[in-house]
Amino acid sequence: MSEIIDLTHRIVGGMPVFPGDPTVDITVHLNYREDGCRVSRWSMGSHTGTHMDAPSHFIPEGSSLDQYDVSRFHRRGVVVNVSDLEPDTLITSGHMEASLEISHPGDFIVFYTGWDRYWGQPLYEKHPYLSLGGAKLLVASGISLAGIDCPDIEKAPAGDYPVHQLLLQHDCLIVENLTNLGLIREQAGWFTFLPLPVKAADGSPIRAIYHPRP
Repeated sequence: MSEIIDLTHRIVGGMPVFPGDPTVDITVHLNYREDGCRVSRWSMGSHTGTHMDAPSHFIPEGSSLDQYDVSRFHRRGVVVNVSDLEPDTLITSGHMEASLEISHPGDFIVFYTGWDRYWGQPLYEKHPYLSLGGAKLLVASGISLAGIDCPDIEKAPAGDYPVHQLLLQHDCLIVENLTNLGLIREQAGWFTFLPLPVKAADGSPIRAIYHPRP
């Protein structure tokens, strides 16, 4: 197996999107027969598929993704294995304490729930999710990004999104809809989450990869 593991869901027309987000539509704009080349037209939201949330997603004066140096998206990360959790279960501070003991300020924390196996199924929406107490512990530990293989890092039925608000206010970026985390054998390694450099981007689809060496 290659040391590099792709953690990205493929973007296809009609793929699952978060409720209320734009649907994904990919069509042919120019074609070989009439135009001598192929150019596609892509229509999708900024939080399509495997994607990153910028502070400006929820914080009016927060940074957009294009304001970060590219080195911000390539860092050491620690995997928190919570793949034994039941549907709609909280990920608490207790689940991550052992992982945080080997983390350093500025590291990424990536939650492996195994929920990517339900991609495109109704059960995908009944995913485990991070508690507010867990988010506070990440902030206190200086974690710079929290990733998860679920459609959302929290459940916010009231629409107030306290976990997003807390993490993004403290410049802890968020990555959602990861996949293939179960292929990672080491607890710690290097992650690269590269968003598109779109001006004022509140979020972006990313290419997410894991590799054991920097």
